[in-house]
Amino acid sequence: MGLLKEFYETNLEESSSSAIRLAISKGPWNQSRIQPLGLPEKVKPQELQKIWPDAEKEIRLKAYRHELEKFTEFLKQRFFRYGKV
Repeated sequence: MGLLKEFYETNLEESSSSAIRLAISKGPWNQSRIQPLGLPEKVKPQELQKIWPDAEKEIRLKAYRHELEKFTEFLKQRFFRYGKV
């Protein structure tokens, strides 16, 4: 089972309320990225900066950071055997 799938299954009530879901964009060896689900395919990151207005980018960034923080806590608890740091 993938870590993101496990994260969303174990945090079902929290993840369903989140506007952002994480996904792994697989690239060539050692070039995979974790990013928000639903980003346009085949668009360079530099081009994505031009798609949304600044206010929307700020809202999306805060939600993305919050989701990454929750995933980070999940990984810490799963692999490092200590609680919140």
